Amino acid sequence: MFTISIPIYKYKKVFPQTLKALEKLDQNLIQEINCYIEPTEDVELILSKIHNTSLNINIFLNDSVKGMVNNWNQCIQNCSSDYLIINHDDDILLPGILDKYRKIDNEYPEIALISSEQKIKGYPIKNFIKSLFYFKDSINYYDKGEISKFIQNDFTLPCSSVAFNLKLLKDNYLFSNSYSYSADEELWPRILKNFPIVKVKSPLIIRTLNDENHEFDTWNEPDFIKQYLLIRKDIFIYSNRNMDVFNYLYNKLTPTFKHIEDISGININYSKWLNYFKKICNIKF
Repeated sequence: MFTISIPIYKYKKVFPQTLKALEKLDQNLIQEINCYIEPTEDVELILSKIHNTSLNINIFLNDSVKGMVNNWNQCIQNCSSDYLIINHDDDILLPGILDKYRKIDNEYPEIALISSEQKIKGYPIKNFIKSLFYFKDSINYYDKGEISKFIQNDFTLPCSSVAFNLKLLKDNYLFSNSYSYSADEELWPRILKNFPIVKVKSPLIIRTLNDENHEFDTWNEPDFIKQYLLIRKDIFIYSNRNMDVFNYLYNKLTPTFKHIEDISGININYSKWLNYFKKICNIKF
């Protein structure tokens, strides 16, 4: 059985579609649906949209603003089902996702995470072709410790597509409060260090990027690049300092910096940050 939890900060226009999609899922596979709502001026509007559905949703109003990572973590800590999906409030789960994941769990009970590809709405057109979804029914299976293979094939997992196997994980594997951005990129390899994971090579969610999505805004934050590199240092450590992992991550930095500059317009001191990454990884060459 699945719990679907929705962490919410502020109201987003796509939120009613997110809820509508949940109505189309197999309700026999859902144990509970929870909403964890931060105390903002949008609370009443959010509640009105929840009450306008046919779903039986448990509503949790945070007493104070917990922040993104803590709100995600309470989704994990308060879950009583075997599997948890943290459905971000601007992403849409597609019909069939729960049945597909149930079948994978039956076949591979040892895996700690199941995820999928995604359809993307609103992605910058010049990068869209590289992000086209796959029409495949195959899976990528990563055995525990296969971090090098994982980062070279998938690296990131669409957050809303991830189902946590809490029979194995529970609250021993939470998102790290050390990171304000991209905390998910640190968690997946940390889990993979000790457990197998699977990614379905067909799209089982729709991810929306629009004016209400602040993913690109974070690139302008003064500590974004530092956190970005510290996460990659952690991944290198989780791989037991596998130099194939280091080399892959290092070689990806320059094109990534260029991409960030193209999208955000900020200027990045390449030499400074490349040397910083080598330093924190304790690599000399």
